[in-house]
Amino acid sequence: MENGIFNQLLDAFMNYKGIGYVSLQYRNAQKELSKCLYNVGAKLENAKKRDIKTLTEGIAYVHSELYTKADWDMALTESMKSLVSPDKVRSDGQINAYAVVNKSNGSVRVNYETLEIYLFAKQEDKVVLEKGEYPVVNSRAKTIAKNVIKKSLMSAKFRTLIIRNMVGTVKINSQVINIDGVDRIEDVLEIVEA
Repeated sequence: MENGIFNQLLDAFMNYKGIGYVSLQYRNAQKELSKCLYNVGAKLENAKKRDIKTLTEGIAYVHSELYTKADWDMALTESMKSLVSPDKVRSDGQINAYAVVNKSNGSVRVNYETLEIYLFAKQEDKVVLEKGEYPVVNSRAKTIAKNVIKKSLMSAKFRTLIIRNMVGTVKINSQVINIDGVDRIEDVLEIVEA
């Protein structure tokens, strides 16, 4: 990542307290070019509390030929379990690998080893500019049911993005940081969902 852009982005997150959103244009591993708006002020804990309430109250069964009611019920149970008691080893590994830049909610981190910026935020909007090439996946019935259930959960909208090969400039517009890549749109941003 170009050092000047890296410093601009860190400066924006550290010095502009009103920033709540980041707008990114990027090409993912499947060659899809998208423009997304992420809410870096959203708190995962609040989303999890709402999701636990939603799952406790129950999500109505959505009939499909791809899974049974038993698959649906098992998917609901496992979704609740993953929210109530997440993997502790994985959580500790996340804490020890990064320096937190945005102390208020931990949404911006820098990896100690690679010095890459990790952005943890809630995806608010996505506009696909060019479609990608996605392989056909043969998921199990329970997994398909979980994916349907996830559409009802707020925590499923959170993403961890690794920002690499950044070009353009960082602009602050009210409460939105725009990372602009107009100069080299084919290499705008390489973002990997971690």
